[in-house]
Amino acid sequence: MEIVVALLLPFALSAWLRLRGWPPRRAIASACLSAPAVVTFAAYVFPADPEFQRWWQSTVVTSFFFGLLAAAAGYWLVVIVQRSESQRD
Repeated sequence: MEIVVALLLPFALSAWLRLRGWPPRRAIASACLSAPAVVTFAAYVFPADPEFQRWWQSTVVTSFFFGLLAAAAGYWLVVIVQRSESQRD
């Protein structure tokens, strides 16, 4: 469940930053850093889960990569929606 939240956060954050007018590299890089932060936070909040404690270090690295993909997808989705709205007018 933590990984789902960790991937939805960069998706939504990059979409929001795009709506605020941030440039692509800065918005996607900032948003993708939120995924490892969520996984690291969950590792300290739920220290009793033995499976999570065993795999959280590799999950942080993996979540950075997939957070980058989720952030790029969120940014791309807003760009596509904005382009389709501008073509309607």
